Amino acid sequence: MAYDFLLASRKPASEDQEVRMRRFLSAPAVIVLTLSLLAQTSPSPGKPEGHPASACIVGGRVVTAAEGSPLKSARVSLVPEHSEFKRQIYATTSDSDGHFLLKDVVPGRYQFFATRAGFVNQQYQAKGNDDGAVLSLNPGETVSDVLFRMTVSGVVTGRVTNEDGEAMIRVPDRRSRPVSHFRIQTRRILHKGDGFI
Repeated sequence: MAYDFLLASRKPASEDQEVRMRRFLSAPAVIVLTLSLLAQTSPSPGKPEGHPASACIVGGRVVTAAEGSPLKSARVSLVPEHSEFKRQIYATTSDSDGHFLLKDVVPGRYQFFATRAGFVNQQYQAKGNDDGAVLSLNPGETVSDVLFRMTVSGVVTGRVTNEDGEAMIRVPDRRSRPVSHFRIQTRRILHKGDGFI
């Protein structure tokens, strides 16, 4: 009998512990839920979400250097000037009219260039500057007049022979120097009918 009394007296105590445990476990859940709701903020009425006010926009065209015709599918890239471990590279391709647009670019200094198969890579050139230049973007700046003029690349094929017509091996290739090192001696284009080819 004494044993039954102990069991009966323990039942309400375990039920009481269970109620306290439920309250104890539900309190952190309510706190976490409240904090997560408070942490969510609605976007400012004047600014679209994901478009910070300091973001920059860069746009322009890619054309062929010879004719000035639009160049489709050229890859245009902005690479931060100072390399960091995790750097953001912004890139896009030109449309059928040669236009490109890079949005949400973080202000800073960038190496800016265009590439396309069959063309020589073209670096950004500031107006009045023939050398490649760094594009510097200030907060909120929009640059919309960039023009890349891409030159068609060429391939030289053939066979190097000595005066006896025998193939020569391991001949150094001296053509791979930049074009500015070559002297252009003639601008005449040779055709098969000229007897030269």
